[in-house]
Amino acid sequence: MDQTRTVPAPAIVAEPSILPGDTEKRLPQARYALFLLFLVSVLCYVDRTIIAAVAEDIKGEMGLTDGELGFLYGTSFSVLFALFGFPIGRLSDLLPRTRLMAAGLSFWSIMTMFAGVAWSFGTLALSRIGLGLGEATANPSSHSLISQYFPRKSRGRALAVYLTGTSLGGGLGLYIGGWMVQNWSDVCGSVPIGGACEISGWRAAMLLVGAPGVILAILVSRLREPQRPNLEKGRLGDLLLREFSASVPPLTLWAISREGGSVALLKNLAWLALLAGLCTGLTIWTGDSAQWIGFGIGLYALVSWITVLKIRDRPLFYLTYGDPVFVLALAGFTMLACISLSIGFWAVPYAIRVLEMPPADAGLYMGLSVAVTAGVGAMTGGFLVDWWRKFDQRAPLWIGIVVLVGKAPFIYLMFTTSDQTLFLWVFLIQSLFGSLFAASAAVLVQELVLVRMRGTAAAAFALTILLVSLAFGPYMLGKISELSGSLGGAIMSVYALAPFCLLCLVLAARQLTGQSDAIRLARARAYGEPTA
Repeated sequence: MDQTRTVPAPAIVAEPSILPGDTEKRLPQARYALFLLFLVSVLCYVDRTIIAAVAEDIKGEMGLTDGELGFLYGTSFSVLFALFGFPIGRLSDLLPRTRLMAAGLSFWSIMTMFAGVAWSFGTLALSRIGLGLGEATANPSSHSLISQYFPRKSRGRALAVYLTGTSLGGGLGLYIGGWMVQNWSDVCGSVPIGGACEISGWRAAMLLVGAPGVILAILVSRLREPQRPNLEKGRLGDLLLREFSASVPPLTLWAISREGGSVALLKNLAWLALLAGLCTGLTIWTGDSAQWIGFGIGLYALVSWITVLKIRDRPLFYLTYGDPVFVLALAGFTMLACISLSIGFWAVPYAIRVLEMPPADAGLYMGLSVAVTAGVGAMTGGFLVDWWRKFDQRAPLWIGIVVLVGKAPFIYLMFTTSDQTLFLWVFLIQSLFGSLFAASAAVLVQELVLVRMRGTAAAAFALTILLVSLAFGPYMLGKISELSGSLGGAIMSVYALAPFCLLCLVLAARQLTGQSDAIRLARARAYGEPTA
């Protein structure tokens, strides 16, 4: 953090109660926009998760290994999602969000359909990479739009509606994929397309779920774009090169050298060497080169993007990665997400392997639990954060702590019981707890920054969490299980993160105490934000 400038606290509170460009009333078309964005979130997760339901058929048809399936499901998507997500989040603050998201939705829908005609592991991987690139437009654009369509008093509920689509989409993806694999040969004859029965069920599933996104993209592109300050004007090609060079290697070296000079370039190269050495050591230790190469590329992209962000937009940097509240909240919610995602990933294999639950039953009951409870939890969390913030602006952080502490006894019970029915009920309850904090984190980030920064801030927060938690947590629990021989013990070991998570959230709440829009606006202006 820059120590050469200090930010004076404002001596008066004559600033507006909302940030410039914000609204105190719901904008026209807000509910219709929220409905369309909800559908976008549903399709986003349908297209993302359907591969899990059809993985065995893909493996059998193409002769893939489990490692290759894991790469398709996780690394190829999450690392590229983060790699391109950082600049796309920035673009959502500089370009019309409706058009950006419509373009991304069209692209990822086409890439999902491309998976249905893929002929090799490489082409399947390409489709997943394209899926990650396209889906990177969804969250920052949607969060920014929703936060401008809806006033502060109802923003948490609106974001919760959007986030509910993720749980519904995840459940639908598993259901549609499983149903198509099992029943396509019986229904293909009724499809009025020549040669329908000549393609396999998993390919038909990919083609089916990809098609609606192209239609929805047209509707999204026609949404009203709320006015914002500081929209970019200039050549689109130059803008794309500028933003993607901030995080996509090796363009990062060119961007940092060009904008930050030799000192910034040397620091970046030092980070590159450090990460390369760390990932090389971890590869030698674990033998899993693809995991650590992918993870290292993602971390290097994150470091490079933050470096360029500080050079290009000091006000934005000092309200995000340069702000102790943002950094501490990011660390706390990342560890909380790591706990939730790791448990969510390994719970089904545990039920099948340890409790000897039939795979069909485990997938059906646990999939329904996630779809229902995640939606209910997200909505409940949205209402809760809106109500609690009336009394305490630190409410999003307190809700994170409630989730962390509330889940603990249920996690212990899940992985110590031998009763299948009890396991399923406890899984349902902990899933409900786990989804309470999504809207809280989204609301907190939106209110820590200025209106023009919201897309970038949402992307920075969400993508950092995704990169670290999804690419690290489930993998590490798998390695612990291999070494210890106990999957249940490995899963419960993730709660070793709980004390550090709790500390970060408490410290973030302490730092947030007494802050206001006026103070954050003054801080931004002290680092160069225009006054008009």
